[in-house]
Amino acid sequence: ILPKICAAIVTIPMLVVLSMVLGILGGRITVGLSGIISTETYDMGLRELFVPYNVFFAMMKAYTFAFIISSIPAYFGFYLLAMGRGRPRTMTELKLLLHKAGFHSIRPLPTRRPILVSALVAEKV
Repeated sequence: ILPKICAAIVTIPMLVVLSMVLGILGGRITVGLSGIISTETYDMGLRELFVPYNVFFAMMKAYTFAFIISSIPAYFGFYLLAMGRGRPRTMTELKLLLHKAGFHSIRPLPTRRPILVSALVAEKV
């Protein structure tokens, strides 16, 4: 689990920085090619309107989300391993639960990939 979390905490912020750099370069190239404003004006606007807190906030979000999206699946994996119930419910079990919850006209919805994904449609009484 630790390698997965460490990899996410390193990779996701790197992707955020890369997207920031590409966004700024893309804006500069677009401004230069379109001629709306000069590239010097664009660069001056970047320097004058730069807010360091935005970069700090973006990086904190990146680290936080990286930890969350890498650790929560691991928690559920350990939970299923500890409970010994790491199997999905069958269609019959789901129909019974829906019926007990007050739904009727329960039927499977055809999907493109029934081996990977299946869905049930039900109506509330």
